[in-house]
Amino acid sequence: MINLELKNGNICSLINDGINNADPEGKTGSVGFTLMTDDIKNRSTKEDCNLYTDRTSNYDIVDQGINTALCYDSEFGINTEYCIEEDILSIKSSTKNLQISQFALNFDLNFLEKNTDYRSQLLPTSPYKSADGSFFYYMLTRPDGKVMTILSKKPCDGWRIRYSTYKAGHYILRLQIMASFDRAFEGTGNKELELKIFWSENVDCAFDKISEIYNLPLLKIKKSGGFDGYAQVEVVGKCDKFILIAPDKSKTEYIPDGKNQNVKLPQFGLYTIVPVENEKKGLDAVLWCGEDAEMLFDKCTDAIKKPYHNDDNLCEGGCFLWSMLCNMRIGNHRKYDDVVKYELGVIMGENGERIQRKTIVPEKTEYAPYHICGSNRIQEQFFGVSILLEAYKTYGEEKYLEYAEHALDELLDNWFIDGKIYNGEDYTTVCAPVIAIADMANTVQNPKKKERYTGAAIAVAEYLLKRGINFPTEGTGGTETGQEFEDGSISCTALSVLYVCANIHHDERYI
Repeated sequence: MINLELKNGNICSLINDGINNADPEGKTGSVGFTLMTDDIKNRSTKEDCNLYTDRTSNYDIVDQGINTALCYDSEFGINTEYCIEEDILSIKSSTKNLQISQFALNFDLNFLEKNTDYRSQLLPTSPYKSADGSFFYYMLTRPDGKVMTILSKKPCDGWRIRYSTYKAGHYILRLQIMASFDRAFEGTGNKELELKIFWSENVDCAFDKISEIYNLPLLKIKKSGGFDGYAQVEVVGKCDKFILIAPDKSKTEYIPDGKNQNVKLPQFGLYTIVPVENEKKGLDAVLWCGEDAEMLFDKCTDAIKKPYHNDDNLCEGGCFLWSMLCNMRIGNHRKYDDVVKYELGVIMGENGERIQRKTIVPEKTEYAPYHICGSNRIQEQFFGVSILLEAYKTYGEEKYLEYAEHALDELLDNWFIDGKIYNGEDYTTVCAPVIAIADMANTVQNPKKKERYTGAAIAVAEYLLKRGINFPTEGTGGTETGQEFEDGSISCTALSVLYVCANIHHDERYI
């Protein structure tokens, strides 16, 4: 049962099974649009944490019935119609205004991180658009396992997410389903949307409903591919054959031999597989063949080029260097030497440069010697230790190991308390800094140093066990959200204790 309430033509209450899926203060059902005269490339109009700011419709005429409502923005000529059809909410919106460029429907929903019961909060996890653009849907999952789906009956260009300015895009404010992108993104100019919104007990039921509404088969991916040359798909709906389009554009037809279909992938790259029923093409899916891991690693590393990352730092921005070093060591070659040697020199300050969050400064500054330049974002320094350790393993030069030791000792001396890595916030699982500690313990030969690093790695694992179901990370906590557990911190907690268990000290409690 769907219960719909409007405020000035916008949805303030969208209740299904007693739960309001809309933000009462939001403007779900309004149209987000730009005009042909708007220059969204002008950075002065940019909203923090979002690429550009668009306009929002204002419905000044609203005619509401029992299960229907007609809304009209007379200034810009925008029509929007709501209709409840049993267990589906239908929204149609259109305009004939030639001055409108972007045309989208706004969904200001009860997204994750709002101050509501987290079990009913929505997370836009699974967008889908067919290869030819004919079919589009967006699944929004909830922690209780239920799914809300927004399905388009007409082709649309795609979607856009608007983030909060609070803590640099900390949570989602709005999902937009876009009939047309702005002209700056070469939008199609389509100004008509017809959306079906429904709720399902789980993802499998959502797939069944999508197939029913389109009256076409679709494919659930059971195994998307990999290095063994095979994938597996499950048919939803009726299907009498598959068409597999290989990376070289060659086509192979399969006759289904059951609900689950194994698909052979002989070439490296991306495949498109299309289910067909009575010569009508259904919703296609994408499969992938990696051929072999070593070859893929080579391809990825060979593709590295400037700019290496948006941040000129060692954590996110330094991963390319770590990758190049690993590739050279594993492949026993030196083809990245020029880049690698230069970047290592920057980390060690050999050329006199002192780059914030990238150079580990050997002299005393506002921090102790061998601290990352100009920052207490200490994950940069842990990444630096790992990169320098990899340089030592690759080149065998003691200077890299010695520099890494100095940097790690500075961290343990000044930012480490009984297994907790702390800089004013708990940084123990901001990334997985224990990896650098454990790797150092297994690299150094000096017994006292080995004992220190081994003890520190075990102390981290013990601290994380004691910390329990609590996963802090940088920048959490504030007035606009409830208690937060970041998925990255959760996964890095598991990675940290398992890394210590596998490489330092086996303990069943860690598992």
